[in-house]
Amino acid sequence: VQRLVNTDRVIYSASMIAAGDGDIMITGMTRSFRQCLETLDQVLDIKSGQIRYGYSMLIDKGRTVFIGDTIVHDTPNAEQLAQIAVQLAAQVRDLGHEPRVAFCSYSNFGQTPTHRTAAVQGAMAILDAQHAGFEYDGEMQVNVALSHDLLRNSFPFCRLNGPANILIMPCLDAANIASKILEEFSSGTVVGPVLQGFEKPVRIIPLNATVPQIAHVAALAAAEL
Repeated sequence: VQRLVNTDRVIYSASMIAAGDGDIMITGMTRSFRQCLETLDQVLDIKSGQIRYGYSMLIDKGRTVFIGDTIVHDTPNAEQLAQIAVQLAAQVRDLGHEPRVAFCSYSNFGQTPTHRTAAVQGAMAILDAQHAGFEYDGEMQVNVALSHDLLRNSFPFCRLNGPANILIMPCLDAANIASKILEEFSSGTVVGPVLQGFEKPVRIIPLNATVPQIAHVAALAAAEL
């Protein structure tokens, strides 16, 4: 049985995790996400070569789709977008899925260039230079990313061999709004947000988290041990 620290005495709990006196930490029931994250930053180290980010996961009608970054970066730059894609692709592969990453936007493949589409194009260039070992393309609208027919019929040059199962959002607003809409209107299960990047499995749950939501994020944390 893994030791689970579930308390909002955040500094004390994080210190226990850092010292090896606990395996998993779940917090957030009585404090805002930002307050919890600032405290964790004071105590816990980031994994080497990684950044902090968060993802949400939708399981519905036989499909699983991951959305990032849903909790940390307000307006990620090209380097952050690329790193989020790399880390989330690795996580998705660990969970048994072959990652197909779509960098999402209101624009499709440079049709309406702005500073935000430039960040996506920069992220693409970084992944190209790194020879990333997963499928990725963008920028593209969400309906295009999720539709096999739209990809093949309207954008046959797209690098994805099937509908995306990872949606990298251009900003926190878009990611948070998308995940919250899914929670309200989807018939499936939405898990998250799931915080990633720290050396220890820590989770910050929403203030209004339900028991199933807490159980889901705890199970994902246990899978990382």
